[in-house]
Amino acid sequence: MSSAKRRLGQSQDASRTLAAYLLLSLLALWTGSRSPCLAAQSSETVQRIQQLLEAGDTATAQALLSQALRESPDRAGLYNLQGVLKAQEGDFASAEASFRKAIKLAPDLEGAYLNLGRLYQEHIPKDLAAR
Repeated sequence: MSSAKRRLGQSQDASRTLAAYLLLSLLALWTGSRSPCLAAQSSETVQRIQQLLEAGDTATAQALLSQALRESPDRAGLYNLQGVLKAQEGDFASAEASFRKAIKLAPDLEGAYLNLGRLYQEHIPKDLAAR
């Protein structure tokens, strides 16, 4: 197997692993809602975003997520979800910023810490790993 194919396989494995952490992140989105109606709306939106991500439709997922963030800019779980989306797109700086924003808004949001740690684990510069 060529090194390019191995790297592609590793990249796909990393994306799948990061997506698995998404499931942990979703739990945080449903807690702390101000009303049952808002909680139902939030969970429906989150489920739709998750389905779009699983289908590979990151553009539509990002549009829906951006709208949700405009409507609820204080929801740490949405920033955590945005971090997962950005990581799947390969935008690791934006993913890190989103996970850090989620942690700043909700220091007890375990999923954001797990996702940030996984992001670092998957993208340690090779020269640092050799030390």
